[in-house]
Amino acid sequence: LKCHYPHQYMAALMTSVLDSATKISGYISECKDLGIATLPPDINHSEDTFTVEGDSIRFGLGAVKNVGRGLIRSMVARRQEGGPFKSLEDFIQRMGEGELNKRAVENFIKCGAMDCFGHHRSELLAVFESMMDSIASTRKKNLEGQIGLFGLLEDDASAKIPIPKLPELNRADLMLMEKETTGIYLSGHPLDDYRGFLRNTHVVPIGALMEEENP
Repeated sequence: LKCHYPHQYMAALMTSVLDSATKISGYISECKDLGIATLPPDINHSEDTFTVEGDSIRFGLGAVKNVGRGLIRSMVARRQEGGPFKSLEDFIQRMGEGELNKRAVENFIKCGAMDCFGHHRSELLAVFESMMDSIASTRKKNLEGQIGLFGLLEDDASAKIPIPKLPELNRADLMLMEKETTGIYLSGHPLDDYRGFLRNTHVVPIGALMEEENP
């Protein structure tokens, strides 16, 4: 299988260890050795499992902490029904209340799964809570019959909270957020700037030492 279907094989291996960031990290490293790229998490492309996408493997959202697989599957179903999510607001609006919580949205942003919306993570983190509160308030008033025709138009306008213009967080902070939410550095590694110095120094990777200790 690894010889003839390496993409499917490695995607299945990573899916089988969704709860182990250490093993996923090792398999991602093995994919690099095989010349297979691992694409970052993306709410418009990822599923709950690791999946084959072209000549690459797409990171599975099931590996993101504090995000239930039921929520992810519901999100995928809405994506298939109504097309890709166009913005953070569109995502919150289309996901039913009770399915989505603030921790899940925060972790989607932190791991980079919402980079597809074209905004800095710092900008989305600054506004997602107030946007969720506003949309939830509008839904509640609508269900209780408190919104008339003109009131509905006014509330729709108030729910459209603008996303502020903010500078992006530095690279180190972005990687720390990825590590916090997935257990893995996705967009880089803190040692990337030092790899040139470490090359040919016979430094043994920690992963290799762990394998020797637990063969």
